[in-house]
Amino acid sequence: AQSSQWETLTYMKPHVAAEEQARVDFGGANRLLPATLEALLQALANALPKLDFLVINQQGPAPLLTDALATPLLRLLAGYPHLIVVVDAREQALSLAGPPHLPGLHFRLNRQECARLAQRSAPESGDLDGCAQLAQAGSALLGAPLVLTRGECGTLACAGQTVTALPAPTFPGPRDPV
Repeated sequence: AQSSQWETLTYMKPHVAAEEQARVDFGGANRLLPATLEALLQALANALPKLDFLVINQQGPAPLLTDALATPLLRLLAGYPHLIVVVDAREQALSLAGPPHLPGLHFRLNRQECARLAQRSAPESGDLDGCAQLAQAGSALLGAPLVLTRGECGTLACAGQTVTALPAPTFPGPRDPV
């Protein structure tokens, strides 16, 4: 672990009355030191033979998933074609799209993230056709299956031209709007 120049990434979503406000991030200026990057890759290399599933989550405003990490990470993951890898990495998703293209790679993006990636306007959550087209465009750009979240309207799972709508779970209380 990096013992200096590091803050634990934390965020909050304040609410005024019942309305969610913009997210506030803490620890967003972190930068991996070269020694930490090497230690992270070595720890992952040691763990990969035991894994069936890996989630790569990059939610912070200052990405750790830079080319310095993505390139050796893709090389490392290429040795495990059986591994299912889910990438939830916002704007950094494209850095893991390859090459090499990994057979077990899947991506998760929300409408706004996918629209930025595809350089188009984000359709409304309830616009099933517009969101399906966006999911297909994102999946094509990434060269991999894509899960597109639509807040209270549910999720779309897209593999190639096949799009499957999944309803949002029902539970009381507010939901994340994206």
